[in-house]
Formats: sequence, C-alpha cells, structure tokens
Amino acid sequence: MISLFKKLCLGAALPLLSGAALANHHEPIARYMVEAIPFALKEGKTLDDMMKLRGDFAKLAAAENFAYNAYVLTPHFMSRSSLPVDGKFDAVWLGFSPNPSALAAGLASYVEKGQRLERAFDAVREVNQRWLMRGELLHRGAEPDGEGPGYAFFQTCHLKDGVSLANYREAEVAWSAAMEKLGTTASAHIWYAGQGVPDALQGAMIKVRIFPSIQSWGDSYTKFQENNMGQSPEWRAMAAKAECGPIRSYLGQPFYEAEEEG
Repeated sequence: MISLFKKLCLGAALPLLSGAALANHHEPIARYMVEAIPFALKEGKTLDDMMKLRGDFAKLAAAENFAYNAYVLTPHFMSRSSLPVDGKFDAVWLGFSPNPSALAAGLASYVEKGQRLERAFDAVREVNQRWLMRGELLHRGAEPDGEGPGYAFFQTCHLKDGVSLANYREAEVAWSAAMEKLGTTASAHIWYAGQGVPDALQGAMIKVRIFPSIQSWGDSYTKFQENNMGQSPEWRAMAAKAECGPIRSYLGQPFYEAEEEG
C-alpha cells in the first residue's frame, strides 16, 4: 500500500487539466470531490475496531469498481473552539472521487450492496454530520519516501473584499513555489464548502496542506522559521487576499486506496 496521501500529494488518480492550464497559476492542476464524515467512536470501541473493517470495504469497493480513496484522520494540534465541526467527534473519514458522477456511482452501489457493511460501521462509530465539498489541487508535492502516517493541516478562510478566486490561487501557487525552493514537500489544496456543511463554513474555503510524513511537516516548519518566511513577499501577498482562522492539524492513515489503472 502506498504512503498516506500519496495520491493527493502527487495529484495521481485525479483528472488533470490541459497542458496550458498546468502553466496557468489562475487555474488548479486538478479538481475533485471531497466527502468529509466526522465521527465519534461508540463506548468501548477504538480506532483499531474501525480500521479492522478495511478488508471488507476493499472487497466491496474493488468488486463495484469504486473511483474512491478513503482516509481516516485523527486530531493532533488543534483546539475544539476553532473547529467548524458540530458536536463531539474522535476522527474524520475523508473520501475522494474525481468528479460528482464517480462519487454518485459509488454511493449508489454502496446503498444497494453495502448494507451489511454499513451495519458493521454503525456498531463502531456514530455519525451525525456528513459534508460534500469541491477540492482543487494547486501545487503538486514531492513523492513520499516511506510508509507511515501522513500529516495534514487545515485553515478556514474567507476571501477579502474585492479579491477574486483567480487572484488568490495565484498567490497560493507563488507561496508554494517559494517554499518548494527551500526544499519543502507539501501539496497545496483548496476545498470549497458544499452540501451539508455547518453554518461556520457557509461561504468559506478551507486551505489544505498535505505532507507525505510527519517529519516532512517538521522540516517544512523549520525552514519556515529559519528563513523568516512569515515576512516574505509571498506570505504577505497571500495574507492580503484572505482572512484565515487558526491552523488545525491531523494525523492520518489510509482506509482504502483504489488501484490505479495501467
């Protein structure tokens, strides 16, 4: 199994735009759908009980040819007061599909043929919210160099008055390129609030940084500090275009990763 978030770090298995778009900082490298399901573990259950269901999910997903990759994230550096999530949760299921049609096809198959598996999930976790968002890959990160948990952080942001999405994308890409020159390896994404999101996310976007490992995040943070990047022109340009809340970070592990074609 490939390292956590490899597909999101590299943009693999996501529909790429034309070659011209790849060089256009106003357009994303790829677009995709994000299903986010914060969940609480039932009394007496652990995350290990949840992860034991990976095999059954993989059998169904492979048999039905789901175009879907799923990961389970657990909170790390964060404060619940900064969260847009309603109620108690212990972890978050994140599922990714290349487009709404692929997501709907998988969901239709799961509703029809996954009832037994859904009962097994229900015995382990409790779900009282489910979100659907659009995602964009803006900067492709480096390939992970080993197995182990991935590291991701999120910020809820709103564009400032008069700032277009194209302007903000350009600033994000410039910032990612500046950090990449220092040797960092993160991929940069934006997620847009969609169906089912709480009031705190209405009209918001979520800035996402996905690191291929915990160490790569630490090394990036060190480079940020040592090079005073918080005072760099790229940082100032990005900060001038959006108001962002505090960073929330998570550790994650793969639940299911579809086989790549070819």
